[in-house]
Amino acid sequence: MYTKEDFMKAVEEEALKNELTAALFHAGDPRFMQMQGSIAQMLAMYSQQIEVAMQEPFLKSRDATVLADAAMKGLIFTAKPATVRIKAINNSNMPVRIGAGRYLFDASGRMYHVDSPVTIPEAERNNGEAEIIATQLQFTQQSYHLPESYPFYALELESPKDGSYISTLQVRVNGEIFDPCFKFNGVSAGEKVFHIESDEYKRLYVKFGESSVVGWQPSVNDEIVIECGQCFGDISPELGSAFSLQYIQVNEENEVKFEMKALEKAGQNPLDIATLRDLCAYPSTYDDNAVFLGEFDKLLRKKFSYLAFLTVWNEQIEEKARGVNINNVNTLFYSFSLPDNARETKEAVKKQISLAIAAADDSYKTKFVEPVIEKIQCTVSATIAMAYDSAQVRAQIVDVLLRMYGKNAFSTKQGKIVVKNKDVFNLLSQEVPALMDKRSDLNVTVTVGGNRTPEIFRYMDANSIHINLTSEGYESSVWGGGYNSLG
Repeated sequence: MYTKEDFMKAVEEEALKNELTAALFHAGDPRFMQMQGSIAQMLAMYSQQIEVAMQEPFLKSRDATVLADAAMKGLIFTAKPATVRIKAINNSNMPVRIGAGRYLFDASGRMYHVDSPVTIPEAERNNGEAEIIATQLQFTQQSYHLPESYPFYALELESPKDGSYISTLQVRVNGEIFDPCFKFNGVSAGEKVFHIESDEYKRLYVKFGESSVVGWQPSVNDEIVIECGQCFGDISPELGSAFSLQYIQVNEENEVKFEMKALEKAGQNPLDIATLRDLCAYPSTYDDNAVFLGEFDKLLRKKFSYLAFLTVWNEQIEEKARGVNINNVNTLFYSFSLPDNARETKEAVKKQISLAIAAADDSYKTKFVEPVIEKIQCTVSATIAMAYDSAQVRAQIVDVLLRMYGKNAFSTKQGKIVVKNKDVFNLLSQEVPALMDKRSDLNVTVTVGGNRTPEIFRYMDANSIHINLTSEGYESSVWGGGYNSLG
């Protein structure tokens, strides 16, 4: 990759070949230097783009490439809604019935869909209390009249304007409900189904088939109605916060108070770039089809990307670690750790993982293994200028290390992470201003335990990071008053 300096050297060589341009170059004439400098800068940026493009098929360093690859592999940018338990208190003398499908608002104005009907008793019975299960979901309709028709017709869905995400879809063509399918797998010609796909801009499309080959092709002037369920993903209403009905149907509903009691099921935001980059490393055949799942690694990472740690392995890996056991036959083992802000219980997540594996291939038994926590010991010894605040530098080092190797860091999610001294050295040298000073000194020692079991969960925390800072009065490379401290 060529830099601006490389191009400016070439400019100098060419300029000195001509008497007039040589004089302008030596004088630093802006009429000459400004134009040549701008061209050199543009060429350097273009050179950088070419260098990145050469490595892009292997590294996928650009976000746009990751998003495009994710779209090609069928990774959809949708969210999952949260489910809450709401406490209802009736202060009237008449029971109040809240029907399924009614909407409630929370304190932030988010809408919740009541999942099942509830009758709230009058105040004299059970203190007028009842519980409502509601899902943070609201429904909108998008209607289309097809102006044209061609095989594999795709309709772009309108993105929500309120910051929410699309979660569910129902498609009706001329009043008839179509079934969802994945990439038209196992679909016969004329079968009324639709497929959801996305692109590198995170736009969602409803795609139909071709009647004589696979699926069904809509005709000109067909009416297509798409009902979108929209949610805000990962939310956390405060316990005890107030809820209110979208509208009042009977006067007694004015006497009912609603408040947040518990979070039944946490919502999930669409997959972030870091998770997508990890999932895109798998071959495109690794979809939700059990034939290609291998060790079920991608399936679980796709569905449970919010976990702080997750790993899954088969009986072969298990017996390498703990020896042969007949009970390991046809068993999938998994281990996970909840994030610090988890709102679901471990038992609930275990049940969800077992159901996800069974949905893909119910011939396997599943077994949860408690994760083994192993703290990565890191000792950082550094010499910095007296101009820098030692306490601030210490805090910056801890913050950088925890952001990269802490419990909730992306790099530690898969477990058994191997942290190298040179990686930590380069990270601190690039992220901590006091250590960017060319006269500073830095030494890093990382100690990783010898445990090699599959369920090992390694990460750093504040107690496993040891920092030795020395301030010396050497002359800093930063110009200005207060920085040239000679001691």
